[in-house]
Amino acid sequence: MNALFLALLVYSFLFLGLHDWVPLGRWNDLAALRSRRSLRARVIASLLMAAMAGTALYFNWRQSPNPSHATRLGTLILFACYVPGMLRAWWLPYWFGVGLSPQFLADYEVMFGNTVTFLPKRHGITVNALHVQFHVLTLITLVLAAVRYFR
Repeated sequence: MNALFLALLVYSFLFLGLHDWVPLGRWNDLAALRSRRSLRARVIASLLMAAMAGTALYFNWRQSPNPSHATRLGTLILFACYVPGMLRAWWLPYWFGVGLSPQFLADYEVMFGNTVTFLPKRHGITVNALHVQFHVLTLITLVLAAVRYFR
C-alpha cells in the first residue's frame, strides 16, 4: 500500500504542477486555457497546488514506510481540502447547476470544449476526462490517507 500511496502523491504533484503547461493532445487545450486565464493566475495556481502536493510527497517519501503522526494527519487534511474545490469547480455545476453563469459556461466551453469527455453534458457543461481521472485518483488518495492515519 505504501508504494501505491507514494505513486499517487507523485501523480498529484505532477498533475497539479504540469497539466496547465504541458500539451497532452486532446486531454487539455492549452491555447484555450491561455485565452481565459492569465499567466499570473495559472502560475499562482500551479505553484500553490503543486507546492502543497509536493510537501505531502516530500514528507511521506522521507519518512517512508512509517510517516509520523503529523505527516499522516497533514496529508489527510490536504487531500480532504481538495474535495471542496473539486466539488465547486466541477461537480456541483455539473450535477446541480450550482454557480452557473453565462461567463462560467462560456469559459468552460472555451477551455474544455475541445478536450476528451465521456460524461453526457448537464447544465451546459461536462467534466473533461482529464479532470475525472484526477478527481477519482484524488479520492482514492484521500481514502488511503485516512486508512494510513487511522490505523
